[in-house]
Amino acid sequence: MDFFEVNGHGRLKPKTIQNYETSLRAVAPLFSELSLDEIRTDQLKQLVRERRKTVSDTSVKRDLAFVSSVFSHAIGTMPQAPETNPVLSFSKRHLKEQARTRWLRPHEYDRLIESCQNPTQALVIKTATLTGMRHTELSSLRKGMINFQKKEVILDVDLTKNGKERVVPLCASLCFDLEQLCLRTPGDLVFCYMHGATREWRSYQNFSNFWDGVRTRANLKDVRFHDLRHTFASWWVQANGDLLRLRDILGHSSLQMVQRYAHLNTGGHHAEINEVFETHFAHSLE
Repeated sequence: MDFFEVNGHGRLKPKTIQNYETSLRAVAPLFSELSLDEIRTDQLKQLVRERRKTVSDTSVKRDLAFVSSVFSHAIGTMPQAPETNPVLSFSKRHLKEQARTRWLRPHEYDRLIESCQNPTQALVIKTATLTGMRHTELSSLRKGMINFQKKEVILDVDLTKNGKERVVPLCASLCFDLEQLCLRTPGDLVFCYMHGATREWRSYQNFSNFWDGVRTRANLKDVRFHDLRHTFASWWVQANGDLLRLRDILGHSSLQMVQRYAHLNTGGHHAEINEVFETHFAHSLE
């Protein structure tokens, strides 16, 4: 596709290109047989209806943004392109951003680990849960990014969502497991697998190849891979972890994104209730 050829040479971040490729796979079943002139409001409505059956409104808006980018590219470069971009006038007010914060309880996490078919699958899930790293950050993780002595991962600017270098600390047990994995596997990729037919080592381009099976066997079909990131944040806050440090580890630019986990820090509530009822009103409860 000309759109990717033109925009794939440094014009867009690798993460953006990856998101666009995901959206292309999503819209292709509906739009692949249509010319740009044939994509109008009715076709966009159909896209929204079909996508909302399986994904969140946030993902639908991302798909529409991709379609809009293709139209803008065509209008600016193709002599026979449509004169207008139908996505710009398409109402998106009914598409609501959903701040979904599904997180795993410890027994659910244990079920996921027990449902893995090999140690590498289990370590992918463990790393996602104990670091809060994103799917693309994990699938692109290289051995040279891990400092085993300092117990930390350094994610460079080309890999992070906000375009800033990020340091992710590792707990001792996870650091040990990752070091052992890196000693066993060839090449520079951390997470890879041996293809059953060719017996060749391949990278995990998409963890969904095994994730869907793992969550189904664990009877946790409502849990997305991204919810492992929510689990990291939730467990951090429940253990009285600092919100500023959480913001830095997750790679957010403001506290607003981590404030949604603040209600899980109930340590102060317990201290207050003990102060009120065990100290000031203890005599009334005897």
